This record gives sequence, structure tokens and C-alpha cells, in this order.
Amino acid sequence: MLRHRRHRCGLPQAQLDGAYFSDCVLLGIGGVASLRGAIVSSRNVQGLGFALAGALGILIEE
Repeated sequence: MLRHRRHRCGLPQAQLDGAYFSDCVLLGIGGVASLRGAIVSSRNVQGLGFALAGALGILIEE
């Protein structure tokens, strides 16, 4: 189980297939393509959504 708390994290070349992210804030994470195959708890998806959108060039407006 990988736990990450309150640190900026860049993952541009990480291999995280099968890694489990729980109780972490994935807002602002870099290298999101490296998360392919990782498992993310549903509580952490909101922050990850912004990172994924940014990586894909999707702008989110209010």
C-alpha cells in the first residue's frame, strides 16, 4: 500500500501498475500517465480528476 500525504509528487517515469493509493490527495500530481494500472480509492478521485484533465489539455470551468 502506497500512502502519500501533503507532498507535491511527480511521477513521470514511475511504474505503478498494481499500486494502491488510499487516503491521499492527488491534486496537482504530475506524470499522471504513470498511474496506468494503479488502484485509487474512490475518496481520492476528485483531485485526480483535475490532474487527468490537465494532462489531457481539458479545461474545467465553473
